[in-house]
Amino acid sequence: CGAFFEFLAELSSSVKKEMPKAKISSLLYRKEQTEKPPSGLVFPDNFIGIFAPIDDNIFADLDHKSNAQTLEHLRQWCKIAKNIWVWYYPDTYGLSFYPYSALRRSIRDFQLMKEAGITGTFYEHDVTPPNSTNFADLESWVLLQLFSGSEKSPEALIKEFMDLYYGKAAPLMTQYFNDLENLREKAVREGIVGYYACSPLQLGYCTTENLEKWSELFDKMESLVKSNDTELFRVRLARRQLDHLILSKWESFAKESEYAKKTSPKILADRIISTLKRVEKERQPYVSRKGDIQAVEALVTANLPEELKNIPPERIRQLFYTSGVKDPDAATG
Repeated sequence: CGAFFEFLAELSSSVKKEMPKAKISSLLYRKEQTEKPPSGLVFPDNFIGIFAPIDDNIFADLDHKSNAQTLEHLRQWCKIAKNIWVWYYPDTYGLSFYPYSALRRSIRDFQLMKEAGITGTFYEHDVTPPNSTNFADLESWVLLQLFSGSEKSPEALIKEFMDLYYGKAAPLMTQYFNDLENLREKAVREGIVGYYACSPLQLGYCTTENLEKWSELFDKMESLVKSNDTELFRVRLARRQLDHLILSKWESFAKESEYAKKTSPKILADRIISTLKRVEKERQPYVSRKGDIQAVEALVTANLPEELKNIPPERIRQLFYTSGVKDPDAATG
């Protein structure tokens, strides 16, 4: 990258003389490419470096030992360039399919990035918000409050949102949120690492015991807000990933869990589908959820090919994922 960095610095200086208002930007991306800062080079203030730490341990804070090199690179960049922005990933690509929360990580990282001296951010916030999965609304709101300079603590912001958004279900929803955050942090302490294409299943907390516990918790939440249609919908938004997971492993869950007697694949699917339809109607009117709905229906019907008919059903997993190539043999095409 040496010649590239020298080129950027020289180009920025030349442009500054001829077009004082123009800016030159470039990605500082991946450790084997341009993330590592150069020595002995200072960039003019019309240069904007966009620091994109995609090869971090996405489960852990920036100051965790697994990400220490990244944080040091960011600090060094802020010393040699006046304008460093961070292209930040609150959640990456596999993290919206199952129960997951990493808001505490994003809060801590934002504090560390500000202390390092960044002057801007670009959040790739396109994983959980479009489908309103897990705690997407809470995450969006708290981060925007921090961006705007709120003097309230992150804990106070989280409580304010929970109380206003979930009503009587707020204390139980906070319990579920803290469970997911605490279990993620525990897995990180135990050495679990997840890069940009990772899954909550790597964290080891999606056990039958936890799925039962959280299902009971959501039943109580739904009971508390059943008279408030909006709050009930919000509770079911947060429940959807849990229902997806149970539905995708129904055969083994039904054998291991007493809670399975209280529900069924149809109950799970109906709840997911009604929530998806409302998401489409109220939140994403221009994006069809048809593929997602077909995938849920396929999980219920277990439309298996002949080659798999003799395999015990509890050993079969059908994935809730509809992107990719068309396949006429697949349950959802």
